[in-house]
Amino acid sequence: MHHRTTLPRAANLLIRQQAGVITTRQLHDFGVTSRALRRLSLPWERPARGLYLTSEPTWESAAWAGFLHAVGQGGAIGGAAACHIYGAVRDAPAHISVWATSPKSGFTVGKHRIEFRRGERRHRGSPPRTTLEDALLDMAHQSTDLDSIAAVSRALAQSLTTPSRILEASHRRTRLRHRDVIHQLCATAGIESVLEWLFQRDVVRAHGLPEPRRQVATVAGRVDVLYEEQGLVVELDGLRDHQDGSKDLFSDNEHMLAGRRAMRFGFNAVARSACRAASQVERGLVAAGWRGQLSPCGDGMDQVCGPSSVPNLDP
Repeated sequence: MHHRTTLPRAANLLIRQQAGVITTRQLHDFGVTSRALRRLSLPWERPARGLYLTSEPTWESAAWAGFLHAVGQGGAIGGAAACHIYGAVRDAPAHISVWATSPKSGFTVGKHRIEFRRGERRHRGSPPRTTLEDALLDMAHQSTDLDSIAAVSRALAQSLTTPSRILEASHRRTRLRHRDVIHQLCATAGIESVLEWLFQRDVVRAHGLPEPRRQVATVAGRVDVLYEEQGLVVELDGLRDHQDGSKDLFSDNEHMLAGRRAMRFGFNAVARSACRAASQVERGLVAAGWRGQLSPCGDGMDQVCGPSSVPNLDP
């Protein structure tokens, strides 16, 4: 009697589509008997009941494993994991949240932990995940305000969603962590990063500085902040994407040739010394003819206003 020792071609295709993961039910649907499965699955990992991993574990295989374990029960990848799939979160999270309508125990695939949240979400795409708007708002419940700002601002900057769609989704929720911050971010045009948000909130608005233009195209390239009337450019250098400092020098030279002056602030300057940064911006504006005056933000701990309590986030 002949026993199957290889998988059907269609099963192998599905395994590739699911990042190396397949379920017992799917294998049976392809005609693989329980006896054949016992032989075929000897080299495979079994992260959860009815679930097989046929290759080395990856983040993608962990995400698929979580979804397939909840499939048929309102399953959908959510939160930061879904945001990462959409591109709103740059780094793959170590913990993957999956929605399911019935209680389920979490499990591990490689170094990634799958955790289940009780509830139902519509899913779309491959791997199946919630809408981006739901993912951003679900992420807010499990993250700091800065992490939430980072995801929302990145999603908006890349045109993955719109402020109106995020606001509409938020209005459907009676409870939403960081609601005020998310609404403020959606109402502020041109913010594309946490650093830009902190500069706007803690440097500009907290100290009564004039509202600048943001993300402006110039001959020297796109600039983060522009005080056009005073000819003052402010560039905000984040923690990453800053490998070639010579590009900054060329940009600064172009600004000089165009009659502008440029200031640069890194993450710590804005997050930990916002008052000092505000003082420097004020002096630059006054030197160019601005007749306003810096307003102390109320920290009152140093000559300007006081140091920020934000921790050091330099790598």
